[in-house]
Amino acid sequence: MTSFNARFMTFMTCGGDGCYFIWDKDKRKRLKSTLGCDAPITACRMSLNSKYAAYAFGYDWARGMNGAGSCPVGLFVHPTAEKEVKSSG
Repeated sequence: MTSFNARFMTFMTCGGDGCYFIWDKDKRKRLKSTLGCDAPITACRMSLNSKYAAYAFGYDWARGMNGAGSCPVGLFVHPTAEKEVKSSG
């Protein structure tokens, strides 16, 4: 899953490893990285004003029907500092 930030030309990615990252697309540099959640991150989005990063975690169906219900489910909204979403220089 990818979410673009038009204000600073950066983007956020997330995935089954339970981590999300914020990247500078022009410099191809990671601006922020996180430690893994207890579950896959199934969706992510940055707010239009760049002040929040939101992500949802839960089962991603990687183990098929047998794994359903095996992961915690939740939504988290993280307030972001400008230095986390804007490249320096």
